[in-house]
Amino acid sequence: MKYTNNYALPQSLVDVINNKTYDLSSSDPKRVSITTLINPPIQRLLTVRHWNELEEDVSDHIWRITGNAYHYILATTNKEDRFVEEKLTEEVDGITIVGKLDLYEKKDKSIEDYKVTSVWSVKLGTKEEWERQLNCYAWLLRKAKFEVNSAYINAILRDWRKNELMRYDDYPKIPFVRIQAKLWSFEEQQKFVEDRIKLYKEVINLKDNELPFCSDEERWKKPSVWAVYKGSNKKAEKLCTSIQEAQDYIKKTKVFKPRIEERPASNNKCEQYCLVNKFCPFYLSMYDLKTGQLK
Repeated sequence: MKYTNNYALPQSLVDVINNKTYDLSSSDPKRVSITTLINPPIQRLLTVRHWNELEEDVSDHIWRITGNAYHYILATTNKEDRFVEEKLTEEVDGITIVGKLDLYEKKDKSIEDYKVTSVWSVKLGTKEEWERQLNCYAWLLRKAKFEVNSAYINAILRDWRKNELMRYDDYPKIPFVRIQAKLWSFEEQQKFVEDRIKLYKEVINLKDNELPFCSDEERWKKPSVWAVYKGSNKKAEKLCTSIQEAQDYIKKTKVFKPRIEERPASNNKCEQYCLVNKFCPFYLSMYDLKTGQLK
């Protein structure tokens, strides 16, 4: 992994990021983390295979450092009645699964996971990936003979603003929200883990160009829409799923000086957040590597 410093961040910050980076080029493919398990297997495989070819700017790690700082502080609160930053392992069909819990309260039999995230994320409700992650942790604890009665996301809101309280009724009152995640039965957790391991093993030995595509959901796919604007307004009057719908809307509502602009389909994770997209068979088939635009 090569790190660039395109925004001239202080060297001390760059050193912190470099010190927190683990060389994944020689990692054991038969040892996977909970994060690897719940994410598309192609993402992990391509990261390991092309580790020494990957490049990322240190500015992309700023919020991760904040998250790591909270976890470091949590670790100092370790007491007899709780586990903090506890690592658990379990083997399934020849694959060792590793999970590192933020916190487990023995008295309440509760999993507490801390995340530094945005207000928008929590307003949308518990992300499916968060629910999956917490249930995999619960599965590991139950396999280790610990009871789990509840699981929570403790969200620290990095972009919270006090002046937004007056504008939105559903805006968080403080820069912190505690969200209870749905806890599955042990049987549901076991099946989920076994299914993910099966999927991982099916692709582990495939060549890059043979790897299956991530699902629409995993790519954060958004379909094409046609935006209807009035006059010179920059905000759309309506987003339509087809140009015919847009034309019908204009005709029905008699929009003043209407114009229609197509917003092409996008795969937001592929385009903005995937570190290995230039090695991905889906991305290579759909996007121009030089421009990052759909072909």
